[in-house]
Amino acid sequence: MKPDFQKIEALFDQARLLPPAEREAYLHGACGADMELKRRVEALLAAHHEESGFLPDDPKTESPATESDEAASTEGAGAAIGRYKLLEKLGEGGFGAVWAAEQREPVKRRVALKIIKLGMDTRQVVARFEAERQALALMDHPNIAKVLDAGSTDHGRPYFVMELVKGIPITKYCEQEKLDIGRRLDLFVKVCQAIQHAHQKGIIHRDIKPSNIMVTLHDGEPVPKVIDFGIAKATQQELTEKTIYTQYSQFIGTPAYMSPEQAEMSGLDIDTRSDIYSLGVLLYELLTGTTPFETKELLKSGLDEMRKIIREREPVRPSTRLSQTRNVAHTASAPGRPPSLPSDLDWIAMKCLEKDRSRRYETANGLAMDVRRHLAHEPVVARPPSAGYRLQKAFRRHRLQFLGALGFLGVLVAGITFSGWQAIEARRAQRSAEAAQLREMEQRLAAQAAQEVASTERERADEAAREASRNEDQVRRLLYVSDMNLAQTALRMNNVGKARRLLERHRPAVGEPDLRGWEWRYLWQLTRSSALGTLTNRPVTGFSISFAASGLQLAVGWMDGRVELWDVPGRRLIRTLNEGGHVQQGRVAFSPLGSLLAATAGYREVVLHDLASGTETLLWRDASAVRWTVRDLSFSPDGSKLVVYAGSDQAHGDEALVISVATGRVEYHHRAAFSETLHHGAARLSPDNRRLYVAESDARAYRYGIRCIDLESGAELWRTRSERDYGLTALDLSPDGQFLVSGSGFEDPSIRVWDAATGGLLRRLDGHTSWVCKLRFTPDGQRLISAAADQSIRIWDAASWSEVEVLRGHLDEVHDVAASNAAELLASAGKDGQVLLWADNARTAAGEYFQLPESLRHRDVLQVGEAEALLLLPDGPASLVDLRNNTTLRQLGELGASSNILCLAGTNRLFSWDGGGRIVQHELEGARLLPRGVLQTELAAGPQAAAASLARRRIAWVAEPSSVLVQVVNLDAPERRLTLTNSVPGAQGLRFLDEDRKLALIAEDRSLRVWDVESGKDELFVESPVRDAAIADGGRALVAVVLVDRKFVVRAYDLANAARLLWSAAGRHSSRHVAVSPDGNLVATSDEGGGVSLFLPRSGQLVGVLHGHLNAAFGVAFSPDGRRLISGSGGREAAKVWDVETKQELLTLAGTGSFLPQARWSGDGNVIQLGRPWQAWRAPSWKEIESAERVADRKPGDLP
Repeated sequence: MKPDFQKIEALFDQARLLPPAEREAYLHGACGADMELKRRVEALLAAHHEESGFLPDDPKTESPATESDEAASTEGAGAAIGRYKLLEKLGEGGFGAVWAAEQREPVKRRVALKIIKLGMDTRQVVARFEAERQALALMDHPNIAKVLDAGSTDHGRPYFVMELVKGIPITKYCEQEKLDIGRRLDLFVKVCQAIQHAHQKGIIHRDIKPSNIMVTLHDGEPVPKVIDFGIAKATQQELTEKTIYTQYSQFIGTPAYMSPEQAEMSGLDIDTRSDIYSLGVLLYELLTGTTPFETKELLKSGLDEMRKIIREREPVRPSTRLSQTRNVAHTASAPGRPPSLPSDLDWIAMKCLEKDRSRRYETANGLAMDVRRHLAHEPVVARPPSAGYRLQKAFRRHRLQFLGALGFLGVLVAGITFSGWQAIEARRAQRSAEAAQLREMEQRLAAQAAQEVASTERERADEAAREASRNEDQVRRLLYVSDMNLAQTALRMNNVGKARRLLERHRPAVGEPDLRGWEWRYLWQLTRSSALGTLTNRPVTGFSISFAASGLQLAVGWMDGRVELWDVPGRRLIRTLNEGGHVQQGRVAFSPLGSLLAATAGYREVVLHDLASGTETLLWRDASAVRWTVRDLSFSPDGSKLVVYAGSDQAHGDEALVISVATGRVEYHHRAAFSETLHHGAARLSPDNRRLYVAESDARAYRYGIRCIDLESGAELWRTRSERDYGLTALDLSPDGQFLVSGSGFEDPSIRVWDAATGGLLRRLDGHTSWVCKLRFTPDGQRLISAAADQSIRIWDAASWSEVEVLRGHLDEVHDVAASNAAELLASAGKDGQVLLWADNARTAAGEYFQLPESLRHRDVLQVGEAEALLLLPDGPASLVDLRNNTTLRQLGELGASSNILCLAGTNRLFSWDGGGRIVQHELEGARLLPRGVLQTELAAGPQAAAASLARRRIAWVAEPSSVLVQVVNLDAPERRLTLTNSVPGAQGLRFLDEDRKLALIAEDRSLRVWDVESGKDELFVESPVRDAAIADGGRALVAVVLVDRKFVVRAYDLANAARLLWSAAGRHSSRHVAVSPDGNLVATSDEGGGVSLFLPRSGQLVGVLHGHLNAAFGVAFSPDGRRLISGSGGREAAKVWDVETKQELLTLAGTGSFLPQARWSGDGNVIQLGRPWQAWRAPSWKEIESAERVADRKPGDLP
């Protein structure tokens, strides 16, 4: 069968792009059972290696023969092709071979002969071959290999002869000869000239790379030669009569040098600017030793990802790549290559590598000219040159002329002064002529004005549109600020539903910027339910709920009269006891003993369900025509009696009934005043069944009270004082009969605790912000549970009457709550239609701050890792705490007392004193403490202050309070040390600054001194007391709070020039503390007037003042992303969170402490810390929020 060369070529093109380890799997799948096809492709790959250039990197590689025709025996060393004798095979690509040959006539000389490989003479390969031959024949340039002859073998395989280039690739030559940048650029200019010549001949090379540019020596001078026009393309004429068809989406070229439009593989035509891009890659490699995108990285990424990288990823500048390469290698730069590059070369290379080809050089000659301009110290066109830039270049070119001109300038000044008066006379003569010119100019301007009107109007319209867009963005930001404040206010009022709605409307739509920050995440967690989950959710108000004594069943009554029975462990509906559909709300109550359930069945009806036997008994029905509605059901503690509270109309009022469960007989009937609404009224029996406590609500008089009645005599034993409110909405009696609790809340939402024996008021329980719907003692009497219209459930300790938990999860009024000791569960029903289950030991919803030990001083809390802190406790070992959940990860007992810890470098390297003259390094890896080295010192005791730098491998210390010396020791070579001298003894603080190149010390008298650690030079000394300081403006400025004339002011110093004070700012109030944004471009300072001021660090320009604190503002800190700022004060205004963009207050956090001078964010931006006393507030991460919302989206039956 005749081989399918098109298929062989296609498989070869795809396989050569894959890493060698992946080729076998690819060929196995692509070739299937066709082993002959697989063998042919593998033969091509063996010859090709990694690139199929004109001269492969390994000239010894040979492809095995694929056919055994008679020509195979005649082609080899010593064979003759025409008048050429083959001497040696120089190299072999996928489809052609190159031989060194000897021309025997008419002249004898060595040449290079390229011939199509045996069996590869398909139509497309022959066409490509002839196109390359024709392209070379068109060109005549000293830096392009010349075509000398062409022909065909006796078997019809075409060949052509060209000059023999004996050389090595340009990049290898530069490295081998250790050429400096200037000589490399000279060679590159010659290459550009050669490519320009090809472009003028209408030829695009399309495969410019080092292996196709050989450097040979002519009379000892290097001469670059451009070779291999195998995939060249003509722009002005056909290179051959044979058809060359580059298939749509065919991958042509070498990936690392391929232009974005080549990688696009679309219908976009390739022009000469594609070669400009490849020249830019070559220049990049000559400058840095590597290509913009590593070849290995491109080949590993796969074809689609490779194309995406070339088309979309922006390469780093050559100077940056050179710096990165040097840092990674930890060595000096390569021979001939400087440690840094002039910015001109960055601009030239990056202009070549523009993704948009219209922004590249138009021609290769333009590129060469710009390189020459750089070499001649002339301005390059690769960027718009500034006047200063042009002047700088001109001065470097003409240094002597400039110096002479400066001398001559002095002479000119005298001459100009002398001739000035003559110029005045000349100007008088010119005024008349200028007046005429002015009139003419005015006429022209008038004509131009009409043309400019339309342009001005268009500009105004465009500006108006831009202004509208800016205004819309500003309005959106201000609305966000307002809603965050409203959401916090809603949460203070326990209106979780409103807070959640306010947060939800700021989830960004597609294409909108996300304005949300720490405050949104913090408030989000406060709106989350702390319930185990939702048992059911109906579009009807849940009204009544009760647990069976076993805790296995739960009865639910709904607003529409429906009564349901649920299996609690299985989280499933057992059955519906009453379908409802009437005005009587569903009311339920389980007997404390056995399995009896009392439930409403309609107006004036209560049914008793025996769940053990499955029977139902009508327990009570009123025979009168009065329209009674049951308001409350409750069993006596022994389960023998049921108390029914029912209401009717104004004429008949309310009534409380005591009914025998055994006989259904009404044993006692008490008539009460008309209470008007279905939320009013309740009654309870004492444990001995001898007393009845009845709620009395007179809605018309706006008063309520409680009556205690002796059931034997019917006499009133006591009555509480009359309370002002719309009515009593909740009532319950403690299991031991000692306490009676009541709730109302339309005016006053506090819970009253009464003495059940006397009716005396014992105390009020404050916490709810709206009316109390239900009160329940737990069966063991140890806790009181309250449910309210403020959407919260609160749990109170019945011994101390203190609030112990707040449960949030309902989005509307919570109408009833029940507790089961057996199941260790709480259940609640509310106006939002949800029935929620809660763990009986549930914690308060997340969001409250937590406190660290009060004994910790300002410097005793070290930031470790992303969200951990190391606590240097004064009376024991250091403790590692996870701030995400306020848990102790471990005690660092192996380091001894906390006072042994000297300093922290980075976020996890500890330096400690071992008590024996040694400073020990440890690395914190999670909760593990790993030894990392020991430094022997001459110290008899641990130093007073210390600081360390991992980047510079140094540690500095002040030995004792009386010492004025600072020792700086190299950690890797302790014998290399620097001794710095201060004028003031002792140290309150020691810190490395400006990428650890500088060292700052605050002495005992709070003076500040800064040294350059590299040179030991004293760079800055501030004699006045310094309260706080920080580095800004990329390490070029130090901003400090300094005492000046008995008031602390803000001052900025130029670290490059210690004598220069950049600026000083003194307000009405003394400044307290300073913080700098992560990018170093904004300074925040707090003051004793409660304000926070924002400055630009270099100029001192005031860009904003944040007013909000009632008292002084102290600690300030920017969030890691720079979008938020916190300021500390104290008490209920412990911290405020500000939006840096709008300079508006977002949130106020209550805490403890009178003033909080220390403020910081955790590394992950989730925890805010303030001290002293130290306290922390945490917001969940976006990942945690996403996970929690996925869980919350589960259906009600999918509870854990």
